[in-house]
This record gives sequence, C-alpha cells and structure tokens, in this order.
Amino acid sequence: MLAFRPELLTAVERVATGALTAWMKARCGGGQTGGVLVRHRFGNSLNLHIHSHLLMMDGGYVERGDGTLESRAGGPVTEQELVGLAGKIRARIMTLLKRRGLLRRDEVNNEPPRQDALDACANVARGHGTRERRGPALGLVDEDDVEHPRGGAAANVDGMNLYASGVLDGVDRERLEVLCRYLLRGPLALQRLTQLPDGRLSDRMKKPDRWGNTVMILTPVEMLMRLCSLIPAPG
Repeated sequence: MLAFRPELLTAVERVATGALTAWMKARCGGGQTGGVLVRHRFGNSLNLHIHSHLLMMDGGYVERGDGTLESRAGGPVTEQELVGLAGKIRARIMTLLKRRGLLRRDEVNNEPPRQDALDACANVARGHGTRERRGPALGLVDEDDVEHPRGGAAANVDGMNLYASGVLDGVDRERLEVLCRYLLRGPLALQRLTQLPDGRLSDRMKKPDRWGNTVMILTPVEMLMRLCSLIPAPG
C-alpha cells in the first residue's frame, strides 16, 4: 500500500516522526529536538521492503535567558518504553488509514485481481529469491555494527517494528560518517554482482541469511523487475 503512494507514505512517516519527537521532548523535560529521516525501499536481497531510519538527537536543548543553549540528554531507552511507543504509533497509523478509507473490506469476488506491470514487479520484489550457499560467507561490514550496536532496544507490537540503537557520541565524527553513509547507501553494490555462465546473475549478500546462504541467484528479468520496484514514485 505504501510502496507506490508517495503521499500516503509521507503521511505515515509524519505520524511516526511526530510521535517520536513528542516522546523525546517528554524524556528530556521539554525544549527542542530534531533528526533526519532516511527512507529505505529495499532489503538485503533487493526485495521491496519499505522502512525508515531516523538519525535523532539523544534528548534536546532549551534556550537560556542569556541566549545560550542548554542541552538535555534523554537517557537510556528501555524496551518497555519502546513497546508503548510502538503501540501508539501503530494506533495512529491505523487511524490514518481508516480515515482515508484504505482499510475497508472489499466486496467478495472470486475472480483474481487484475495486475498491471508494476504490480507484477512488486510481487517478484517482495519475495526473497533463489538463494544458495556458494563459497565462504561474506564477513559482516562495519555499517551493520552501527545499525545494531550493543545496548539497543527493540519492540514489535502487532507488526509495528521499532528499534532504538545505542547512543553515538557526536564528537566521534568518523563513526558518525560511517552511520550516515550506511543510511544513504544504495540497494545494489556492483562489486557483489557477477554473471554466471548460464546468464543468470549472482548477488553476494552482505551477510548470510538464517539458513547460511550467502548468494542470491536471479535471472536478468527478475533483477530488472526487482529494480523497477525499488525506484521511488515521482514526488
């Protein structure tokens, strides 16, 4: 639903960022806070997977009477906090979808729904593709360690997934750059893509999947269909 409706996806992201901003302000006793949202359309296997990353201040700041700024840290995030926050975000998103008439049950119809070319591409891109265990596993990259560092907390409330990483010291500019590069990376790394003798394409994944497979095998047409779904809609 969100993949090809940019105005709806923007509205959902606005709901989430609004809840997160209010939550952070409450944690640090008021003031101002902020962050940068980066939208990702892809998963590890070039699959269509809409999710957002928010690089957010830990806490906020208030302006003193003399015009200087006082920073206020938010403190460690607990899993219980995230569960409550995820539930609140989910409820608001459901309200938004209901208000726009997008959750009404369709009339019963035994005929299969008609699909256009973009729907067909999306169906292919939502799958995980053919995977194989080929060669040594590719080692984990530093960027993954940044996204899931120790000390983070996670919550899943009826399909609403929310993850809060540990705090990154803003003085550590090198690690902050690694994090920003991870957020702004593209879905496809050409150095991990090779063509097999039979014409199919082999895409080495950055890390093994849960079954230990390290590559994904695609026909050229499957690759093109996946890439078509990963292109954002106009606007």
